[in-house]
Amino acid sequence: MHQAWQTTGSAALATVVSTAGSAPRPAGTPMLITPQ
Repeated sequence: MHQAWQTTGSAALATVVSTAGSAPRPAGTPMLITPQ
């Protein structure tokens, strides 16, 4: 996350709390979000 923040200037860490139907990752999976 630190590297993403240094590269893009912003980053967020989110957690998948639920899914519906087919999903690539289960609930509880952390996800790094960047502007790109």
